[in-house]
Amino acid sequence: MNPELAERLGERFAASDTEWRHLDDAAALDAWLAEVRWPRPDAAGAPLAAACAAGDTAWTLADGLVAETGTLLLSGRRPQARRLVFLAETHVALAAEETVVETLGDYLAAPPAAAFRARVGHQLTLVTGPSRTADIEKTLVLGVHGPRRLVVATAPAAALRARFGGDAVPEEGP
Repeated sequence: MNPELAERLGERFAASDTEWRHLDDAAALDAWLAEVRWPRPDAAGAPLAAACAAGDTAWTLADGLVAETGTLLLSGRRPQARRLVFLAETHVALAAEETVVETLGDYLAAPPAAAFRARVGHQLTLVTGPSRTADIEKTLVLGVHGPRRLVVATAPAAALRARFGGDAVPEEGP
């Protein structure tokens, strides 16, 4: 991963109370998946590879990350992921390091994102940190509109494809 993007992403994630870890290889990925108790795929494999929820945790494969804002991108490519992240207390997300971009504009302009939008429309969920809101008395409340805890990891696309199959990340670009 580009060191400047990694540094900026780390700073933004820290500012939003998002837990983040970069995984360098398949061994680190497997250890992290065990640590966060990522569910094993069933015989078909696809539904759990895309997104699933159990109890108070949702696990998703993200379509990208924006370093400028520390934002997780979930597209209409995995509609169940976009729904699940609002229900769980903890959202655990995994993204390919190759999908980290500087700005949201960079993501929207890059293939295959542009081709995907042309095919299915502009379905994109942006997640920047754990859910938080404040009422008119300025009392901060966590977890009202989404998860209280956001855990994100990045790993090489090749490791994700080997673990989750060819649909884990787009073939080229963010």
